Amino acid sequence: MLHVRPSPSWVKATDMHIAAYKETLCTRLKDTVLPYSAILCKDVCCTNIDHIDSLNVYASQIATACLSSANDTIPFPRCRGTRGCIPGSTEFVDPLRNNSLFWHRMWVDCRRPRNGIVAEVMRKTRAQYHAAIRKARRKEDNIVNDRFAAALAANRNRDFWREVKRIRCRRSNVSSVVDGQSSPVDIANMFASKYHELYTSVSYDIVDMKNIRDELNSSIHYAGYDCISFVNTADVIHACNKLKLGKRDGTIGLWSHHFIHSRSEMATHISLLFSAMLIHGVAPDDMCSSTIIPVPKGKHANVTRFQ
Repeated sequence: MLHVRPSPSWVKATDMHIAAYKETLCTRLKDTVLPYSAILCKDVCCTNIDHIDSLNVYASQIATACLSSANDTIPFPRCRGTRGCIPGSTEFVDPLRNNSLFWHRMWVDCRRPRNGIVAEVMRKTRAQYHAAIRKARRKEDNIVNDRFAAALAANRNRDFWREVKRIRCRRSNVSSVVDGQSSPVDIANMFASKYHELYTSVSYDIVDMKNIRDELNSSIHYAGYDCISFVNTADVIHACNKLKLGKRDGTIGLWSHHFIHSRSEMATHISLLFSAMLIHGVAPDDMCSSTIIPVPKGKHANVTRFQ
């Protein structure tokens, strides 16, 4: 089974973590190799494959710098579902557990006596440990709620309803079979065919579409380089400030936090990349992939059927 490493927990990041991420990201962006030939190219009709490949590499380097910087500076969430994990165990249970283990070892070293001071202390500490476990389980809801309230009070970036949903663990089941298809490739092809049918359902005249396409191509050739609107650093910073927290790309693991918490150096790289993309009329491979997550409507919706 493939082990998937969890993503960094941005909601747990303090100001020190964010500052460390910014510094690390700036340092790694300095090692990024700029594709000067593609960035300085002004030909809107450019078909140089080397330019396109270099833009692909450039976009990948920016994404890798963001991911590696966050992995090295932002804390990770605890693994959920660990056997024996009880809320409040660190504060209320672990000290008594360590004390119980100490006296149990002492009892074993004394050849497991049935009576005596060591046996009595061992039984007493063991009873206290198990009593603490039962108490923590009885107060589990209160402990979780207190932590939830404290986390929201300390970090305004946490979304209230997302945290409530996480505590209740009400997650919709994802079906592994859709319309009789079970493999990822077959399911993806099935979705592709459905969307192709949807997007081509409106009739059009082939000749009219060809005339429109030829007119657009001729206007681009005529206007040339001057018709391209460049993306500057201020545009990128403004767009990053408008991003919503907790949004993920669905593929390589980039989150909106990677851009929201970056500096102007990051915005400069993105502006150069996007300007070159507009000139060449291409997009990196990572930007051409998408993730479709079906959301069944209704409590009794059939998750195995494409509606």
